[in-house]
Amino acid sequence: MVVPASGAARRAADLEGAVFAYNDGESLSGLHCVRGWLSAAGRGASYFRKAVATGGHRRSIDALLRGEADTAAIDMNVMRRLRRDEPEVAARLRVLEDVTLGPHTAQPFAASTRLPAAVRADVRRALLSLHEQPAGSAGAAALDALHAARFAPGEDGLYDGVRALMKAAAGVALRD
Repeated sequence: MVVPASGAARRAADLEGAVFAYNDGESLSGLHCVRGWLSAAGRGASYFRKAVATGGHRRSIDALLRGEADTAAIDMNVMRRLRRDEPEVAARLRVLEDVTLGPHTAQPFAASTRLPAAVRADVRRALLSLHEQPAGSAGAAALDALHAARFAPGEDGLYDGVRALMKAAAGVALRD
């Protein structure tokens, strides 16, 4: 959870009655993890005075900085990029350390079954070997942009935690 650095909020308890900015209704890191956190903490949908959909992590950050929202859940990769690429903007934000919303298993790469099996296999091999590309290559740059060291084969069990979170989150509907 992120708040304006100039604001009074220092911990989770300070967020009660706040305006919460979220990405969209399908965002794991920007919405559902907060709903799961509220559920696990025994806080209901009325914890936030209002929830406002912004359309993206950066738009949620902008809403915070314009004073249109008091808090937002920002994906850690977005925060890493912000700290790297726009440190002056990142310095205007504070991460509440007593709110743990993740990490969660990353969303998988998926390919349509309409693609020929050979093409899917080629793409899979390329992704799984991307970390073997030399420094300075397009492959290395792609991993760097994703803040990833490598891709790994996925298995369904990796998403059990996300499924449990979604089940808990289903019980908390935020007010718009």
